[in-house]
Amino acid sequence: MNLRVFLVDDERLARQAMRRLLSQHDDVEIVGEADSAASALSQLKTLTADLVLLDVEMPGGSGFDVVTQLSGAADVIFVTAWDHYAAKAFDVEALDYVVKPVDPERLRRALQRARQRRAERGEDDGRLRLDQLLCLPVHNGVRFFRVRDIAWITAADDYSELHLFDGTSLLSSTPLKGWEARLPTDYARIHRSTIALIAAAEQVVRGQGDAWEVRLKGVREPLAMSRRYAAALQDRLGVGGR
Repeated sequence: MNLRVFLVDDERLARQAMRRLLSQHDDVEIVGEADSAASALSQLKTLTADLVLLDVEMPGGSGFDVVTQLSGAADVIFVTAWDHYAAKAFDVEALDYVVKPVDPERLRRALQRARQRRAERGEDDGRLRLDQLLCLPVHNGVRFFRVRDIAWITAADDYSELHLFDGTSLLSSTPLKGWEARLPTDYARIHRSTIALIAAAEQVVRGQGDAWEVRLKGVREPLAMSRRYAAALQDRLGVGGR
């Protein structure tokens, strides 16, 4: 499921910079932005957001005014140039506190906290189960298979290609993002164009430069993994190092 994010910052350039940083996260959907506390509160009455990225000092009201009136309707991460509001931020139960200029790695960790909070609240309900039966049309009929039979999925323009452990490849009209939203958490994105059954990972190997590879049990050829997704996977598995 996408993480729906709302931006609040009185500086237009700061909002643009944050949009660029968030564009590096495929599951983030920016649902709106505001340049003041009043505008944020007005828009959030009609918008559904999972997470608000919020500045502190703004004309006509502070970020704390927004938090008070949100009443827990969305998680909040403060993003500000001032470090002396941190204690107050956590007093109002902010999820995190990020100091400008925003480091991409620091933002990634903050977003991961938001994802974990959603999972703890059970907001990932509705995903497919590993033992769930699926079917896709093939040239001579219909192919039935279980979710757990999918080793990895690759993007194919507006479609996607499912690669099963038995060596079969199936074309699906559901794009990669659609599968990412539906698959159980045993699967994870390992590349911009690839999702893999991480529960079947046998080895994660670092190659030359920024190149990484994932080896799945029962799959002969390794799968390419980008550095960005390698870092996310290491966090998920509790493995240190980059």
